[in-house]
Amino acid sequence: MNQPLSDSAKKILQCCRQGQLNQMLDLLDTGLDIEAVNHPDFAPLNVALKNGRWKIAKYLLENQMVPHKTKCPPLIAATQYKKDLTQGLKLVFSHTADLDVTDHNGRTALMTACLLGHEKKVKYLLKNHDSLSVVDHAGMNAFLDAVISQSNPIIEQLIEHDVDVHHMNKIGDNALLIAVQQQNPNQKSIKTLLENQVDSTQKNQKGKSSLTVAEKKHPAIFKLMAKKIEAEKQIELPMFAPAEESNTQQTPTPPSKTTNNQSKLTEIPERIEPTTDKNSPTEALQQLWFDAIAAGNLGRLNQLKVKGVGIDQTDNKGCSGLIHAAGKGHRAVASYLIQNNANIEHRSNNGSTPMSSAIISNSRALVGLLITNGAEVNGLGPGDYPYLSLAATQWSESCVSMLLGADADINTTDEAGMSLYHHVAIAAEYYGNTAKAKNTLRLINQNGLDINTQNQQGNTALHLICGAMKSNNYKVDDSHIANITHEMLKLGANPKITNNAGFTAIQYAKQHGLLNTNGVILSFLDVW
Repeated sequence: MNQPLSDSAKKILQCCRQGQLNQMLDLLDTGLDIEAVNHPDFAPLNVALKNGRWKIAKYLLENQMVPHKTKCPPLIAATQYKKDLTQGLKLVFSHTADLDVTDHNGRTALMTACLLGHEKKVKYLLKNHDSLSVVDHAGMNAFLDAVISQSNPIIEQLIEHDVDVHHMNKIGDNALLIAVQQQNPNQKSIKTLLENQVDSTQKNQKGKSSLTVAEKKHPAIFKLMAKKIEAEKQIELPMFAPAEESNTQQTPTPPSKTTNNQSKLTEIPERIEPTTDKNSPTEALQQLWFDAIAAGNLGRLNQLKVKGVGIDQTDNKGCSGLIHAAGKGHRAVASYLIQNNANIEHRSNNGSTPMSSAIISNSRALVGLLITNGAEVNGLGPGDYPYLSLAATQWSESCVSMLLGADADINTTDEAGMSLYHHVAIAAEYYGNTAKAKNTLRLINQNGLDINTQNQQGNTALHLICGAMKSNNYKVDDSHIANITHEMLKLGANPKITNNAGFTAIQYAKQHGLLNTNGVILSFLDVW
């Protein structure tokens, strides 16, 4: 059992609380050794940080007077300061260079900042790579804490950093359910969650969903959910853009199949045109069916089903309702169709499937739903590109992880011999989120795929990111390319490999004037 704190120790804490540095130094001169006080309630540094007493905190840190036995690390104590200032965080980080700390409940500084709704602290912690994947003992993460604080700017910041918006705590509450259970729910935050495909029908362990709670307590929010106000964005894959024809021997010509596949991938129209099959329901009913899917109107779908519209009704491109629901991220609609025995492996005229559409739309929730219901994970999408290749091109670490977790083949290649690494590299010309690219590369590497795999032209992923498939006009951000190239080299990419034309990656970097990328490769040449 701990003895009560001495009067001197209590005075030290009082000085830290009130910012009285000189008085504290006088007490220390009397012979009190801070480090000799072994008591869980005695943490002068934490007290100074929680109260914004930066001079005292700096003195204690510089003199290595940090608490040895405390339930709260100094970084988290700094985050607990009532004002949204980052001085305390910077002080602690400059002396420890460590954000990977948790308190006795498994909580991080980022969780604390999110719960307090402190935007500046969150921005600083994210900039310095605080982890978004940590979960505390109750199953909460930073995103759910941000939802509790009802700070939409923080929610949006976390989403920009690819937080798992579908995360649930230990009792099964997702972000929407937590949001609607607040005393005065923030409609703007709820719209953001809906737009990012958080499922309003997801039930917790007690059978509650945000939809049922909203229906009883918040009519306006229930209306938002019922109308499914969410982004209906279909991301067009840049990987299938026709490669430039080469006028020199340096640049291999990509397979001619690529150009044909581009036209196939753009077949799905924004508005569905019904078929005219005399054995199918009337065109009017068909159009209503696809309109209801686009709007997420389950009630209307059920009415049309009763009137005879088939669950696998297709449009004039051969796309089923499930393909469209998956492509638009409508999890509730997709679930309804699957429960009514929709063909989970249906292929459209251009080879689209529910799984390929879910991957292309970057809908983690839909990919998970399809996997749970037995969808093939080693299948092919438009242009006969493997599902894993589609996910890698999207830089969708979560989709790649889910497919691999369901036994998708890490060694899969397309018909041109392109591995997952190649597809990540190709997308660098079109996407700018370097962190997503690097995370996807690391995941692939962790699953054992050789980063020096060569395609049919002998190009490695390193060749492609340096512009091996471009004779000219490789308009990219050199710093962005250099950053991803650096990650590839750290993962073992060999810069000395030559392709079938006899060229190394650095020669392509020089050809396209990628000075930063060239420098990065040069710094690794001696390793090989």
